[in-house]
Amino acid sequence: MADLVQGSIDLRTAWGANSLSKDVIQQGRLPACNINSAFMDKLWNILGSEGDFTWEAKVGTDDDLLGEKEEQNRSEQIVTEWSELTALLAALPRIDSLKITVEIPGQGSLAIMIKSYAPARGALAVSGDSAEWVNAKFADIEELFVSSKDSFAAGLYSYIGFGMIHTVIPLSAAFVIVMLLAGLLIPSEIRHSDWVWWITAICLLITLRLAYTISDRLMLHFMKKYPYLRWLS
Repeated sequence: MADLVQGSIDLRTAWGANSLSKDVIQQGRLPACNINSAFMDKLWNILGSEGDFTWEAKVGTDDDLLGEKEEQNRSEQIVTEWSELTALLAALPRIDSLKITVEIPGQGSLAIMIKSYAPARGALAVSGDSAEWVNAKFADIEELFVSSKDSFAAGLYSYIGFGMIHTVIPLSAAFVIVMLLAGLLIPSEIRHSDWVWWITAICLLITLRLAYTISDRLMLHFMKKYPYLRWLS
């Protein structure tokens, strides 16, 4: 039973210490959101508001929604042209992940990371020598993502929302199914005999196994229908 949401990402670990090595670092979560060409144009303008900058993007194209593959084994495409990045995101049937690193000479660096596979999450980190610049750049990017927030998906990937799909619903459904089948298939005299403890243990194991199966099926359904990052034309 895979976990769908986790705590915020430490992008200093994800990208390496050199990427975010300035004195001032601010990082936080990014919500589930819907993006399009206009969103990408706005993001480009925010990144380039001080002039020239260097950047690189990695776009995940894997189909492992449950996150069972190791990170280094997942399929990614490296992109260094913004128009190519926009076209690729628009063409993909599902965006598995999006990772963007930016270096702005004389100011600092930033990293954006969004994953639509388990554990689905998004994070932003900005580093620089000036707290004023770091806070302003962080606020601008965060505001852009929040303005494109998918409220239903954001609630779905919250601890409470996916806790229901990940644990509560599967366990409840499995318990009801196993109890009904046990009542129908096991004669009353056996259920009330010395075999009751064995029957209880077996029913418990079956319930847990069934809950895992239901959980994975539910997660696959909702992650396909409501990805953490979605392209809308």
